[in-house]
Amino acid sequence: MRDVVVLLMMVLGFGLLMTAQLRLVFVLLLEKPRWRGLLAFLFPPFAVLYGWRAGRRINVVVWLTSALIYVAGFGASYWGR
Repeated sequence: MRDVVVLLMMVLGFGLLMTAQLRLVFVLLLEKPRWRGLLAFLFPPFAVLYGWRAGRRINVVVWLTSALIYVAGFGASYWGR
């Protein structure tokens, strides 16, 4: 049962993280300067920084929360051996 929970944490966390990342990238690409969207695509932590500055705080919180869930699931799978 524990393995299923850890797997779900990792899969859902990663899926939500990628969705939040793409959402932030597309939002940043639509606003000026557009190079921030490209930089956020190439280096994901910049999406958090520029998203916060652009006022997309809910998207940034979703990004950070999903990253935390994914890392927690990854850590639980590693230390649970």
